[in-house]
Amino acid sequence: MAVIKFQKKEEPEILFGIKLPEIVKNLYYEIKNRDRFLAVLKETFNINEDRYLKIVNARDLKGNDTLIVVIFDNFYSKRNVARYDYEIEEFDFKIYEFDYNLEVNVEKIIEQNHKN
Repeated sequence: MAVIKFQKKEEPEILFGIKLPEIVKNLYYEIKNRDRFLAVLKETFNINEDRYLKIVNARDLKGNDTLIVVIFDNFYSKRNVARYDYEIEEFDFKIYEFDYNLEVNVEKIIEQNHKN
């Protein structure tokens, strides 16, 4: 008889967050199709379409409501996205605020950070 070893599911590692501008936050609250919102966000920020992201409501240092896109190291298939629904309670990771008049390439940022 064979012995089966079960591996504990590892939680994905948070790489960093991106603070979204006010207009994107307002659109997020109004849009009905969250999957489409994430697809447009990934395309706009040059994020691999299979990378796991989480949108988090937060307050900035001035007490204003804001949205943060949390970028994880994990990739997923559309089939198993439900198992990646992690709560973020502590913001102990870098949060970037980009100039959105310039190109934002998240995959390039990840690649540069992993070289160091």
